[in-house]
Amino acid sequence: MIYDMSVATQELGFIDITGEHPGPDGKMQVDTSFTRTKVAIKEHSDIPPGNCTAEGLLAGTCGSEEGYYLAQLPIYNGSTRFMHDLGNSQVQDEFLERTIAFGYTSDPKNREAVRDVMVHTPFHEGVVRIHELNPDTNREQIPIVEYVPGRLSDGRFGLKQTFVYTNFQEGFEEGAMAVLDPALVCDDHTRADTPENEASIRATGWTVQCTRDEEFHGHKHEKKGTRGHTQAIGTATEGKMPISLRSMTPVSRAVLDYCKSDPTIPGQYEVMGCIAHAHGWALAREYQPDVVVFEGDGFNTLNMVGWYQVYAPNAKIVVVGKTPPKLKSIQQINPNQILTVTTDGHDYSGLDDALRQVSQTGKADIIIPTIALPESQVASRVKEGGDIIWWAAAVSEHATRENKRKPYTNHYPYGGAPAAEMTADAVFSWLVQNNPEALEQFTSFPGATYVDMGPEAADIVKEWFNNGAKYVDKIDNISKKPFIRMGSFKSSTTIPTAINGDRNRYI
Repeated sequence: MIYDMSVATQELGFIDITGEHPGPDGKMQVDTSFTRTKVAIKEHSDIPPGNCTAEGLLAGTCGSEEGYYLAQLPIYNGSTRFMHDLGNSQVQDEFLERTIAFGYTSDPKNREAVRDVMVHTPFHEGVVRIHELNPDTNREQIPIVEYVPGRLSDGRFGLKQTFVYTNFQEGFEEGAMAVLDPALVCDDHTRADTPENEASIRATGWTVQCTRDEEFHGHKHEKKGTRGHTQAIGTATEGKMPISLRSMTPVSRAVLDYCKSDPTIPGQYEVMGCIAHAHGWALAREYQPDVVVFEGDGFNTLNMVGWYQVYAPNAKIVVVGKTPPKLKSIQQINPNQILTVTTDGHDYSGLDDALRQVSQTGKADIIIPTIALPESQVASRVKEGGDIIWWAAAVSEHATRENKRKPYTNHYPYGGAPAAEMTADAVFSWLVQNNPEALEQFTSFPGATYVDMGPEAADIVKEWFNNGAKYVDKIDNISKKPFIRMGSFKSSTTIPTAINGDRNRYI
């Protein structure tokens, strides 16, 4: 294909969303396959500044993908966003040009191969290992908001708001792991010193999200490119490929030393970043709840409980779910802090009993449903003046602005905040150094299933999508989050020792 000595032909293997069709109930279902294709990338000194080459290690599923691939929307005449974008070649070309510029060659055949991977592979949670690295040291340093473990203004321990300067080129090292951020956002909506962003930070704790509009707040900007949404290559891609450094977050030395070459914990950075975004309103005013309820016992709740060890370490936590093994694992993060309640999905009397044990009012300060539930069921257990964080993507994605005044506040986080993965790294770095026992459950949690990249992974992704973003293990009948292992993290390979990167701010 390419004969230039500074170019290498790489074979990529990816989960391929090959199409969609109506299921027996009329709802859309995806078709998948495992596909291999060859692409040509630049190597070594020919990598453009600000980019690297990296191999995929781990991809994780996220329930928000269901809305993109399967929700039939009136705006698209009943079609899905995926099918609409798949037929929009003009928009694809805009994002393809940027993807090619990261370090692919522009040979016509290569462009089509890159486009094929870009528009068909799903998911935005991923971890890679860096190979060749060419940071753009001339890139402007800009201020961003970040929350780090420390003493709040009144002396309590928690996550304090800081502003740090970065050009998104620092902390990376060849051989080390990095996290793929879910989107490539523009500097204008990442930086913390523009008037609209300063106002947003005061109100929500984070900068405003970058949109796909041509113009936003009076200035034009580069379009956001979400991984797995026909705009950028999804994380379910195995092989070496060029990636922009400003769409990645380096994993700290502390976490790398703890994990060695296992990307399981770095694989949760995107989720932990979304949790940081969901709590922005509380972080901005240094609010810590006394009593919190999590409804659901999946990997999202495991992350939430880990987050609360740093954000509000004195809070009493009640977790309600259907699966005793998962509940037991979650409780082990902090047995003195966490009560668990088993429900059949109908009887929640055990939750009421638990709340009476930990709350003088018998109600929670914050309730976080990680599964779709009716508001009437949730609201009856939150105190007056309390808060509900609707974590379930099926709720937040379709939330509408409320006109009716309620005795509690609904929050609908969806999609994470710019640079929030840096806060996630700060949280995990602190846990590694100060409470490593809390992280033991992340690598043994019974609510996860790991599969090597290949046809079996494609089948599991298909089953997960077509079962409402849910995968039930046929052996133990437990609902699990699927993860795809790739490259040197495949179960059949010997995992090499990582070369540790260096970010010492939290050490």
